[in-house]
Amino acid sequence: MVSQWSQLFRPATFTSYITSNAKDKTITALLMVGGATYSIVDAQISHYGDTKSIFSLLVINLALGILLGWIRFYIYAVVLKWTGEWIGGKASREQVISVVAYSLIPALMILPLMAMEFALYRDVIFKSSYVEFCSHSVPAQIIQVLKVLLVIYSSVLLISGLRDVQGFSTVKAFVNFVLPFALIALLLGIVLLLLMLLGSW
Repeated sequence: MVSQWSQLFRPATFTSYITSNAKDKTITALLMVGGATYSIVDAQISHYGDTKSIFSLLVINLALGILLGWIRFYIYAVVLKWTGEWIGGKASREQVISVVAYSLIPALMILPLMAMEFALYRDVIFKSSYVEFCSHSVPAQIIQVLKVLLVIYSSVLLISGLRDVQGFSTVKAFVNFVLPFALIALLLGIVLLLLMLLGSW
């Protein structure tokens, strides 16, 4: 069992593990927990603690993350499939969604790290003052570095999975990984430009 799980965390065997073991219920659960995780991370990055109580912050963000947050990953997977086709990708929508869901597993470890942060520093971790606090606290800095590394490793697994299911080279898989963000940035740029033009009339 341990050797099987180790396959999930190795880029070389990541896709073969998913192909053999992916289940719809597991995929849904991973997307929901991923939504909750990134919702809490968003709350910390946006310093919601400056304007909200810790209770409302946690309840609202966890609830929204579980109920709605998974939608962001589902949409991202669909756009990955769509943009991947532009550059010759061959994966089905189900394959891409599976890769996105399972690649979230390292990032999900951010939740216990944030629980540790909260135990150490309480609600200050959601306030803007935490940025200054981190600059003077080695344990807090270590936790931030670990969180970044987990997100990076999730991205590595996702790119590896895209390479295999899409039939891409690593470089092409990276392009596929970036394309949805570039597309969103382009659309936002167009919207902002239109708003500026309308505002100048």
